[in-house]
Amino acid sequence: MTGTMHYPEPQVSKAIFASKASAPFWTIVRIYLGWQWLMGRS
Repeated sequence: MTGTMHYPEPQVSKAIFASKASAPFWTIVRIYLGWQWLMGRS
């Protein structure tokens, strides 16, 4: 195989993960999950 293949990113994943509008939501999710992980250790 001599070339690389490019697969376009689906529009749904762009809307969910790559949009600036969803950044506050993912920030809250990450903080919550991190907090749960830290509290689960004790």
